[in-house]
Formats: sequence, structure tokens, C-alpha cells
Amino acid sequence: MLLYENFTQNKEKIIRLFGFALGDGRLQKVKNRIRLYYAGLLPNLILLKYDLRTLGLSSRINIDKMELWVFSRALPKLFYSWGMPIGRKPSQHMYIPDWMHNETLEIKRNFLAGLFGADGSKPIMRSYSPSEITYTITKHPSMEWSGIKFLKDIAELLKDFNIEVSDRIYKYKEKTGHITLRLYIKGEENIIRFLEKIGYAYDLKKMVLAQKVLSYYYLKKSYLLEKETIKKAIITLHEEGLGPKAITEFLSIFMEQNKVNKIKLHASLINKTLYKSRLRIRIQRKDGLMPFEEFLKFF
Repeated sequence: MLLYENFTQNKEKIIRLFGFALGDGRLQKVKNRIRLYYAGLLPNLILLKYDLRTLGLSSRINIDKMELWVFSRALPKLFYSWGMPIGRKPSQHMYIPDWMHNETLEIKRNFLAGLFGADGSKPIMRSYSPSEITYTITKHPSMEWSGIKFLKDIAELLKDFNIEVSDRIYKYKEKTGHITLRLYIKGEENIIRFLEKIGYAYDLKKMVLAQKVLSYYYLKKSYLLEKETIKKAIITLHEEGLGPKAITEFLSIFMEQNKVNKIKLHASLINKTLYKSRLRIRIQRKDGLMPFEEFLKFF
């Protein structure tokens, strides 16, 4: 009863728990009752337990099974009515309720954060660029249609945040006979937009890593802005009649006086700006920014 009384003011939290349950939760029938269980690492279970407690719901962490047992009659019934199946999810139809598409952006954000916290890939950068983020589900071949619809619904929700996904859903056949279906978020702008606007819920490792990726991205942006400014200065000085050596001396003094010293001045930067691609701005190791893999060792 308490859950329903507080539903309106706690809707975002309940939706977030529902999204995570679709991935790392399960519903099970025990003596004519539906029970809800969450699985995962201990920090994740603690975060789940905290939110459940704020809803007035009791739960217990089973360390041996690494599960969180939820003691509620209402919550499992609610999740079941919203499309979460009882028992094994791969062999059953699992869906996102139609009303979700008409909800506020904040409700959709919490739902997607729960989903990706459970079954989304962790955010990572390779050298200087972010790798794609994926959402993966496994289905029995007879339920492939259900999995495809599920992922297409996720793609529609992501579009509401101007996040584009792969044109098609990728399918992989497992040795067990099951089918793995995967959705990709590609492109730096899309990935950063996902991390800024949605992110992850309950998976502590993904949540922390997402913040590190964003911090590195903002740092890289400052390098890019500085490099773009320097390249414009190189072109302007060259048009005023200065050669590469004079430009280097002038910019070195300017950067030192103005504390603009992230980008390292090197001969190839000046030569490529003057004689090759003037507009292409990208970060290289010799510019002074460490790759993401090294960044992680310090932060």
C-alpha cells in the first residue's frame, strides 16, 4: 500500500528500478506469490537496496548468491504488469510499455539509465576517441521478434534525447542456440550526449567510468580549442609575412605570457598548418595530451 501511496512522488525512482530489473533482475513465482530478485556486484546491490528503502520497501542481500531479495508484494506485480516476464527472460516476450513513449524526458531518462546500467556496455575511450556503447539482450530463436521490438523501442526512446543508434540491429548466434541481439550507439557526439543526458544507474563501475570519460572528453575539447586557435594564429602570422621559424618564436612567447601551454609547439604542427590541411583539427600524442588509458592511471 505504501508503494502506491507514494507512487507519484517516487515515479522516477520506481521507473529506474524497473529498467534495471529488465536486465539484472528476475521475477519468480513462489507459493502463489511473485517475488523480485536483483543480481549483481555488492556495490550495485547496496545502491538498489538504498533506493528500495527510501520507498519504504524491505530487502536483504544474499552474499552467497550475490542477490538482493525484495520483500514486497506490490513492486513485483507492478513490474509484471509493465512487461517484465516471470521466469527466464530469453524464452519469453519482454516489452517496454506503450505509455513509456508518452512520458516526460525525466521519466524516460531514469528508465534508460536503469536499462543501460544493467545491460549496457561500459563506457571506454580508445586513445583519444570513445568506443561505441552497446545494449545487448539474448533471446531464444522463437522470441527473436520480441527482442528486436524491444531494442527498436529503446532506439525510439533514445531519439527523444537526439541520440542516434545503428541503422540495424546486429544478430549473433550463440553455441547454445540462443540469439544475441545488439544495438550500437556510435559517433563521439552521440556517445557523449548519452553520457551527459542519460548515463547509468546502479552499476557503480559504469557510473564512475562514465564521469572519467566525460572529464577526459572536456579536457580534450580544451586541447582542440587551443590547437584551433594556434593554427589560426599560424595562418594569420604567415599571411603577415612571417616564416616558420619566426612564427614558432612569436607563438612561444605569446603562449608563455598568456599561460596557454597545453598544446606543444612542434615543427609538424606549423608545417601541416601552412602547407597541408589547414582546417583539420585533431589531437595527437605529440600535442601533449596523454591517451585515455594513461589518463586513467592518474585519475
